[in-house]
Amino acid sequence: MALPALHVEFRMQLTRMYCYILDDERLSKVA
Repeated sequence: MALPALHVEFRMQLTRMYCYILDDERLSKVA
């Protein structure tokens, strides 16, 4: 039962990192 929860948390972290990278690229283009 611990594996699914871990997988969901891992995916959430990956999504957060991906969004952060996209925002960083957008800010770099604006600046």
